[in-house]
Amino acid sequence: MRIGIIGAGHAGIEAAMAARNAGAEVALFSAEPVLPYFRPRLVGVAMGITAPEAIAFHPAAWYQDRGIDLHMGAPVTALDVAARTVIANGGTERFDAMVLACGATPRMAPVCCTTPGSPIFTLWSMADALQIRQRVRPGARLVMIGGSSLGVESALTACGQQVQVTIVEGLPRLFPQLLGSGAAVFLRQQLESRAIVVRTGHAVASLAPHGDGVRVELAGGAICEAELAMICIGARSNLELAQQAGLATAQGVCTDDCLQAAEGVFVAGDVCQAAGRLPRGAVREAMAQGRMAGANAVAFATGGQLQAFVPMQSPMTLRAAGVEIVAIGQASGLVEERLPDGAAGTYRAVTRHTDGSLAGVQMIGTREGFDELAAQIGGLRVCRT
Repeated sequence: MRIGIIGAGHAGIEAAMAARNAGAEVALFSAEPVLPYFRPRLVGVAMGITAPEAIAFHPAAWYQDRGIDLHMGAPVTALDVAARTVIANGGTERFDAMVLACGATPRMAPVCCTTPGSPIFTLWSMADALQIRQRVRPGARLVMIGGSSLGVESALTACGQQVQVTIVEGLPRLFPQLLGSGAAVFLRQQLESRAIVVRTGHAVASLAPHGDGVRVELAGGAICEAELAMICIGARSNLELAQQAGLATAQGVCTDDCLQAAEGVFVAGDVCQAAGRLPRGAVREAMAQGRMAGANAVAFATGGQLQAFVPMQSPMTLRAAGVEIVAIGQASGLVEERLPDGAAGTYRAVTRHTDGSLAGVQMIGTREGFDELAAQIGGLRVCRT
């Protein structure tokens, strides 16, 4: 019994472990030429505070000892669903079942004009992180396009390295879906107290290399010049391989409740749209889907019973440079209620629906009572932090 797993991120690693623990032979394909790693920790690598090898999930011997055949630098270029074969590095392999966990790709700003070697980056791969690392130095100026969790964490971490940071966010406030207006103001104050410039409600009109750096023009005419820029405006599922193979796709690869997209082909992680639920890009959910997909792949190959995946929601958590944020649920357009603070420099709040029921929880600088409150959000299965 052989199980093939395409993608070696959080979902792929968990799928490999689940399938191997169930007695399957496992082949794990990674497009990157380095050992699989914990992607959220790329920020530390990019900002020069973490060694690249320190964020690997496991050393090479770990895969060898467990009999997991790890193919590094081996992007899968073709997938035959009916035959359950893949082509990678010019070779073809056949499997009894497969897991598609090929992740997502960062979105690029539509106004971005860039060329190879330009100082405009995304932060999604080890190669990205190492290129940014070469340019980050004390006193350098960095423009962060997008106030996402990645953007805010990168800004805080860079600030800790004496980099001058400006965050440009087109929406009226940071994290509008997760943070109420009061929490967003408090977060902005925390950033600005660390000398980070925050420009919300400013669309980018143009973004292009300029001299040895980059020039950002905002709608309205304001100009930001810097040594480098990072684009952190979200990601999209990697659908090309699935579409080439004829699998149904929308925002992700469409699956049933058991994460099966076609007979013997299961999907997990950022590329998975399970039973109509949009991909979330959350590490804990990707790991849970990976475990289920790996187990179901073995069950399919052995004629066993497939198990349904029960959706969950993981809190957004961010810790960097002395700032901690944890939030879950909804905030946009809802009434925010601030809770008593446990200490100075903290913010605790909930948002409620019009009937008074709890819709979301947001905390900055503390997580006192967070799990208990999050458990009260109706219809939400929470993955505890």
